[in-house]
Amino acid sequence: MNTKIILHNRPNQTVTQDNFQCIDADIAPLKNGQVLVLNQWLSLDPYVRGRMSERKSYAPSMSLGDVVIGEGIGIVIDSQSDQFKAGDRVIGMLGWQTHAVMNCAAIKPIPQPPFSETWLLGAAGMPVHEKITENLQNAPQIFIDLLEGRCLGKQIIKLS
Repeated sequence: MNTKIILHNRPNQTVTQDNFQCIDADIAPLKNGQVLVLNQWLSLDPYVRGRMSERKSYAPSMSLGDVVIGEGIGIVIDSQSDQFKAGDRVIGMLGWQTHAVMNCAAIKPIPQPPFSETWLLGAAGMPVHEKITENLQNAPQIFIDLLEGRCLGKQIIKLS
């Protein structure tokens, strides 16, 4: 069984609990190239508010009845893919739900870090992770630029 938080109606100004509905639903059978992910961490980002509106924006609006969008970290618990196996940790737009059936192209594997994986969440998390990984392969020291001007201070950590 999958517990989902769906967009029930659109907020007028302030988002309230009435804008959401919690429902239980069956989990769809996996197709070839899909995995079932148990969601463990969810990032609650400000951009979600804009996606609840029907106003024109850089990203499409959520439809009423959709699972509320959100980036998450989870564990693969079933797989119909050669890319991922049960127990793999992944990150992707898992949404506000306990379980997500995901196409493999829509998720990324994450290594077992010596620190909390929650630092990967949020708008800047994965770009920092990718930059660190790239720099570890190419240089003995880690240099992180501001990645197009975004402030990433909370994500920068010293690994060496």
